[in-house]
Amino acid sequence: MTTANLAPITALFDAEDKARTIASEMLPLIAATLRVQYPTGVHLVLYRDSDGELSYDSVRDAQGETVFQFPQRWWDMGRFPQPVPAEIAALWPDHDPSDPGTVLSMIRHVDQHGVLDFLADEATRPEEEYLDKTPVGIPLVCECGAPDGVCAPCCGIEPCGPNVCSACTLWRSR
Repeated sequence: MTTANLAPITALFDAEDKARTIASEMLPLIAATLRVQYPTGVHLVLYRDSDGELSYDSVRDAQGETVFQFPQRWWDMGRFPQPVPAEIAALWPDHDPSDPGTVLSMIRHVDQHGVLDFLADEATRPEEEYLDKTPVGIPLVCECGAPDGVCAPCCGIEPCGPNVCSACTLWRSR
């Protein structure tokens, strides 16, 4: 018997690790896309339904106050309220980042790799502390750590657009 055409088990583990890393790297793109839509938002809140599938709940500020409540039938809302800048839209080739369904589909795809986390404590409401109501959250703040309102979404394309703070430029060059 020859093993020439057989892959070692470690190849699968390596591929899964790589997919998880790439899925984690998609979170800043999702965050930047939604931060354009809800500039005062700091947390995107999602809930799992009884089948474990994620759905939109709300966008909350740093204190956990609702900035935007998604309708129960979020697909009826049409497009997100703000146009997505071309430099961010370019990072969604063949996908429409102004369509809530497209963005949620990407979030669900990323979720398959186990990189989403529970909503930050400061944005969680007392009634959400029960295990079956614990929401998932995606931080909408810039990874550069700039204070709210200072950093605009970064396109990640060089040279970076005019709306990016110097802290973001410093973060990317580290």
